[in-house]
Amino acid sequence: MTPQSLKIFHRKKGVYIDPYQWILLILTILLFSISYLDSRNEYESRIWIIGIGITWFLYFLAFIVSNFFREQKEIGEYRDELIFWKDKIQVGKLEIELEEISKLDFIRASDIQGRYKKGYPTGLGPYISNGLDNFFVLRLKNGKEISDNFQQTEWRRLKLFREVLIHYYQVGILEWLQLLDILGIKDYGKIKQFKEEIKTMPNNGYSPSPARYG
Repeated sequence: MTPQSLKIFHRKKGVYIDPYQWILLILTILLFSISYLDSRNEYESRIWIIGIGITWFLYFLAFIVSNFFREQKEIGEYRDELIFWKDKIQVGKLEIELEEISKLDFIRASDIQGRYKKGYPTGLGPYISNGLDNFFVLRLKNGKEISDNFQQTEWRRLKLFREVLIHYYQVGILEWLQLLDILGIKDYGKIKQFKEEIKTMPNNGYSPSPARYG
């Protein structure tokens, strides 16, 4: 069984505003400020309001269009790798035997680098994903938890780790519904066929806990 790996990414806390958003924010503040002063007759600025208003509108249109071609910034740092072995899971330099693991839980596992990002109805952020909005939690039998974000690309993603994920399901640390979701198996007929396929698959003599068939 070939080990599979993903890059671990630790997000930096806080709100990040990129240069394009800063320019839009400054133009917006400037436009409202001059409009406010003009409304109080403290500053004759109609020509400025028109000029800045046109500038703001044109920039906003360009900003929205550019978001379709820009990829999200990587706000944080890469921290080693998450490696899936037959008999252990490795997080950086920490190696954890499967017998020590209660559950491998992928809280989010659908974000792929290079694809259009969902969740930006206002267009105020880049539409192209950096593939980092994926999150795993490794729950250990001693009560400890290890968690972080990880990156998926078209060529390095969970869906391609079929063999090792089925193995983790067979030994009882990965849930049936999550396995189906990761592998993209949704049709009832295919689910039934997949279930029968797993029952006939050898588990290489390794089974710290019984498999739970859905």
